[in-house]
Amino acid sequence: MKHKKICTVLAGVLALTVLAGCGNNEKKVNNLSTDDIANLEVVEETKLPISEEEITIDVWTKNRSQGYVKSFNEFEAFHEIAKLTNVNLNFIHPTGNTEEQLNIMLSSGDYPDVIYHYWTTTAGKKLIKDGVGFDLKPYIEKIGPNFRKILQQPEYKRTFDSISDQIYSMPIVFDNAKFNAYNGFFIRKDWLDKLGLDIPETIAEWEVVLKAFRDNDMNGNGDTTDEVPFATLKDGVMYRYAFASGFGAMDMLYHLDQSNPKKVTHAVLTPQFKDYVTNMARWYKDGLIYNNYISATQNEIDSLMLNDSLGAIFVDNNNALPKYMEMKPDMELVAVPYPKNANGETYYPRPSVDDLRVASNGAAITTKCKYPIEAIKYFDFLYSKQASDLMYWGVKGESYTVDEDGNYKFTDMILNNPDGKVPYEAICKYMTNQGFTGLHQYESMVGLETKLSPKFKKVKEESVASIMEMDQSRSLSNVPTTIEEDKLVSSYEDLTTYLSTMFDKFIIGAEPIENYDAFVEKCKKLGIEEIIKIKQQAYDRIEK
Repeated sequence: MKHKKICTVLAGVLALTVLAGCGNNEKKVNNLSTDDIANLEVVEETKLPISEEEITIDVWTKNRSQGYVKSFNEFEAFHEIAKLTNVNLNFIHPTGNTEEQLNIMLSSGDYPDVIYHYWTTTAGKKLIKDGVGFDLKPYIEKIGPNFRKILQQPEYKRTFDSISDQIYSMPIVFDNAKFNAYNGFFIRKDWLDKLGLDIPETIAEWEVVLKAFRDNDMNGNGDTTDEVPFATLKDGVMYRYAFASGFGAMDMLYHLDQSNPKKVTHAVLTPQFKDYVTNMARWYKDGLIYNNYISATQNEIDSLMLNDSLGAIFVDNNNALPKYMEMKPDMELVAVPYPKNANGETYYPRPSVDDLRVASNGAAITTKCKYPIEAIKYFDFLYSKQASDLMYWGVKGESYTVDEDGNYKFTDMILNNPDGKVPYEAICKYMTNQGFTGLHQYESMVGLETKLSPKFKKVKEESVASIMEMDQSRSLSNVPTTIEEDKLVSSYEDLTTYLSTMFDKFIIGAEPIENYDAFVEKCKKLGIEEIIKIKQQAYDRIEK
């Protein structure tokens, strides 16, 4: 293979249809004219190699797998894909604060071919407006057959259509909504049996159980004061919504109103959320939830669970749960559905798991990309079955096999790793465990759990199923807003900070719950009603 030693310009191909600041009719990106988009042939499948000569594309991204590799350049999936495509990715990882480094880089005007990052809709649109990125949509329609197929599927089309009329990055796409059904309740069934109590279904039943855990020597060590009835992490905002469904409340976000499903509101303005906060504050005061709520770490909560001091937990069923059940097999943890409200209903208090099938993490191809056409074709190829298998299963015959019925199975290299790595670590030889642009396969994650106990798999399946069955109709996660509306929303930064701070203060008693109505009035002064109007306008546009 020959290597291109100079940065060539592919004349008359790539362009930006919406780039601000261009005064003439022929707008350009990477010195390429929009007039030539029409000359691109529609590609129905990826033709390999993507480049006749070997090329290298620089990708700036945070190393989210530092515990496994020093650089994404080590992942073997990219090496294998390079053999197929003639396109090498050269990863550049910032040091220090990623957001600060990104802003410095963008302000300098010196940025690489591709920026892989967590993009909010506002940030993505700004990339295009500022001329850093460009709208990929017209090119995907012509030369992106794999991504185009995904965009045409109903379960993804709604999300992409609602996010924006532009495509500013090529994101991670999950092939199954179950990926996002990961946070759930788990309880010590052996403790319940010891007390003669049933699994709680309502807030009232939960309170009976938690008080019993608090007041009895559940771990049998003679000390009735070392049991923690319930805990979860403040990080990841789990406390903001853990028991919210039991009150008919939603997470501290904008959502559709329970009494009027066409009306946008915010959780803190609803009486249900006030009831929820009031209850959580009382539980904290009464010792029913962990007293180190503000600063508890994952290791701290792990220690409580593994040392027989924790009765119930709200946690990630992909990472923490298997750790508990495999390290302490005599502990009987079972899944508990989210609590029902007074009417026996269970609303999922978070954005719909279906809406989250398209991640915000994605590859934005910049206007300084040396090989824009090849870059689009390369990242589009990552949505193909061939590339996805390499990324999430590894190399056939080495890390996985396929039987005559087409079933995939990891080999002992992954499941019984000779270096003693657990499957989730062993697969990181091929790809980051945080995912990357392309189609993320749920079955590969299930395959990594093959060696885990049947008991764990049963508990996880029950947890996931309970979330998937919940009413998720009040979600407002994907509502398209204009750039002008985004500016207005972002101008109310003080409101976001105030909301988070006051929730914590109410819970730990630093702010009396009697001041809740004053808190709501302050939210209104900080602009919460103005943002609701913007969200309502955006929602109404979708409905029309």
